[in-house]
Amino acid sequence: RTRKWELNLAGEPTMVLPSPPGYSTRIPEDEDRSRTKTAADSLIRQKKAMEVAWGQLKSFAPTALMLWLAGSTVNIFSILITIMAMWSPVKALLNVNSAFARFEDKQVTLLGAKALYLLFCLIALGGGLWKCHSLGLLPTHPSDWVAFLEHKQPVQISGGGVALV
Repeated sequence: RTRKWELNLAGEPTMVLPSPPGYSTRIPEDEDRSRTKTAADSLIRQKKAMEVAWGQLKSFAPTALMLWLAGSTVNIFSILITIMAMWSPVKALLNVNSAFARFEDKQVTLLGAKALYLLFCLIALGGGLWKCHSLGLLPTHPSDWVAFLEHKQPVQISGGGVALV
């Protein structure tokens, strides 16, 4: 005798259940599936490219904190942090196409993501240049250029009453 809650997997099914809501036995055509798949893929590629672009700005936040913590005195620590803060965006600017190579597709336009990437790299580079300026490493004062001024030739020479000529 079988009980109401007992399940017999060895025998034939005795009860046919109706299909759940939303279930269809129709197999979708390959063309519909490929069209929606490529549209979804291109949308995902676009979103991932924007994430790479925003990653440049997100990676500048710890760098900005380190620039602030390095202080305003010139020492090896502050100089190394400043060099790192300037080298990272320069390296990223030189590798823009390789950063977005995995997202290249005929249907995906990466111009906006690349423009944001470049903008955020320039912002990070500006942060490094600001730190160089605050440390006094950039020649922005007139006294920094004194060595390049021409020496004025005196018009007259006096020697205390004795002719020097």
